[in-house]
Amino acid sequence: MNFTLLEDWIDNILMLTLKKVKNISKTVVQNCMRRQHHQQQQHHRLDPVYILPIEILNEIFILLPQDTKITLCLDVSKVWRETILKCPNVWRKIEIHQDNRVIQSCYEVGFHVKHMRIYSTLEEAGAASIQQLKEGYFKQIQSLKIRVPELQDTQKYIRLTRSALYQIRDTLTSFTIDTSKTGKYISIANILSSCNNLIELDYSTTTQLSEHRMINSYFIQYQGVRHRYNRSLLSLQLKAPVITRHDIEPLLEQCTELRRLVMSGCTTSVLDTILYKQQQHSPTPLNLEILGYNANSKSTPVPQLPKETMTWKGKEKKIKGLRILFTSSNARPVRTQSMIPLLYQNRETLVYILTHLSPLDQSGLIEMDTLYPNFELPNISRLTFWSVEGIQEFMLRAIRNSTRLSVLDIIHAYDIDAVLKVLTIMPPLKHLTVLYSTAPIPETYIDDYLATTVATTSLISLFKRYVYLSSSTSSSSSTTTTYSSSSSSSSLSSSSSTSTSSSSSSSSSTSSFSTITTKTIMTATMLPAPSRQFVYTPPTASFKSITLGKFNTISDRELSILGNIKTLQQFTLLDLNNVTTNGIKNLINKLGNQLKHVRLSRMESVTDDILFILGDMNELIRIALDYLPKVTNRGLQLLIDKLYLKLPQQQVELSVFYCPLITQKSIRYGKQKIKKFKASPCL
Repeated sequence: MNFTLLEDWIDNILMLTLKKVKNISKTVVQNCMRRQHHQQQQHHRLDPVYILPIEILNEIFILLPQDTKITLCLDVSKVWRETILKCPNVWRKIEIHQDNRVIQSCYEVGFHVKHMRIYSTLEEAGAASIQQLKEGYFKQIQSLKIRVPELQDTQKYIRLTRSALYQIRDTLTSFTIDTSKTGKYISIANILSSCNNLIELDYSTTTQLSEHRMINSYFIQYQGVRHRYNRSLLSLQLKAPVITRHDIEPLLEQCTELRRLVMSGCTTSVLDTILYKQQQHSPTPLNLEILGYNANSKSTPVPQLPKETMTWKGKEKKIKGLRILFTSSNARPVRTQSMIPLLYQNRETLVYILTHLSPLDQSGLIEMDTLYPNFELPNISRLTFWSVEGIQEFMLRAIRNSTRLSVLDIIHAYDIDAVLKVLTIMPPLKHLTVLYSTAPIPETYIDDYLATTVATTSLISLFKRYVYLSSSTSSSSSTTTTYSSSSSSSSLSSSSSTSTSSSSSSSSSTSSFSTITTKTIMTATMLPAPSRQFVYTPPTASFKSITLGKFNTISDRELSILGNIKTLQQFTLLDLNNVTTNGIKNLINKLGNQLKHVRLSRMESVTDDILFILGDMNELIRIALDYLPKVTNRGLQLLIDKLYLKLPQQQVELSVFYCPLITQKSIRYGKQKIKKFKASPCL
């Protein structure tokens, strides 16, 4: 009996103990769950993925570097991975080098990619990326850039690339391929045959194009239709050791809608082919709008087509003649006898020309005048040319009466006095660049002293004319303006007493100088890079910007007259040896707050005092200083401090290059103070 009671007592004790343990365990579990929930809430409060909407996260992730997005963001958590993969704009652009993680992640993000670069130096990495294109992981690729590495198995790589292009044939519109390291590779014919909607093609090779299969034979072999034309390609850029007419003829025959053609490595036979295609009446007329002939300058690239032309709707617009013509801008000029016929053929449509032609002697100039009489460029808006012997006279006659010309750049003027005299009588310009030549003075001058005196007189007359025009713009309200030398001198004498209000009204006035009327003429000009599109702007009655370089005839007197031009907003002074520090200071003070852009280069007269005055100009947007031996750290830091005080009212861009007295300390100081600061120490 006692044992029975003992067992019951033990059972009761155990039951009570188990209940207490169960209650304690339940409490512990509840506390743990509360603590975990609290931690999750705290984590959610700090984690932007839980707080911010997907639209804001999309904009944030776009700003991150590609390596950060792939190697870090995707591995934070499952939620982070799912969220970032849902942001399509984050993966619009992708660049592949040698990183295997980037290549592996393409399986997940490939559907969102629209712009892709494959710049791998390893054959395996490049082949893996192209293999993914072939397998269809990139369904929305619009632009593709490939730099082909050195290859062991070229044929395999070519087959892989052709298959990949065929996979994205309906979406790819822009393709850039550089085969300079491997030589023979996929041909232009392969590319055009594989892509249905290709609009832009940039093709570079180190082998001759004639070594590849020609386009005509390729179309016959693979499509079975001799006259199956490519109607999608609008822009073609070629770079090869030699490009002849035999390479260009089939391209122009097949690509009937081609509007922009830029070539590097051309022979003059290409110009003959283009001229022949323009003159003949064939079922496939030439529709070229932009032509670059051996134009490989990085500082002045060939303009792109306007955006409206790059659409399917814009293709319906037919341009009967070239609008933009760029030739070689290096030390090797183009043969004049080969280029002038093309200029003459397109004289009515050309609006922008950059050309470096070979010199002409007197007999050659007479021959050009006989073959191409009354050569004029009535619609030219911008002209840049190397003013060598014979070419200077020929080109100046072509633009003498052009009312649409607003930008004129004359490089290495052969006869500076003749240039200045034409500029004095021709319709007014908006932007002018004149770089004097180091070539010997023509024999028509008796000695250097007489040449200097004549050029100085012409330069003063030119500046006085534009002073008069700028004063007339700010004060004239009539519809007719007549220019004379007496009115010029009276205007110059009264310009110093003109009030600030007239200066401000000069920038907004739309009246232009003419001997008959001031009717505004709309001109087609080119915007600078990166947009490079056609825009229409009315010409001003006087200079907005001027660049003067290597003029030994320019002194403080000429700069003083230049400072009276009330529309001048930008000037560049390059290698002017006879100008003093006081002359430059006087010019800056006269222009005052109308000044927006300044560049000073290769001048010992530029000192810290000039930098101090530049800091006081309230409307300055950009200051460029390069190769200035007298500029010191003290002057640069004073300028930086003055510009810093203007922030955030106005963001000023300051660039300082190769000034020997500027140290790294001042460069670091500038980068800390000014956001748009570029500098490089002296070599």
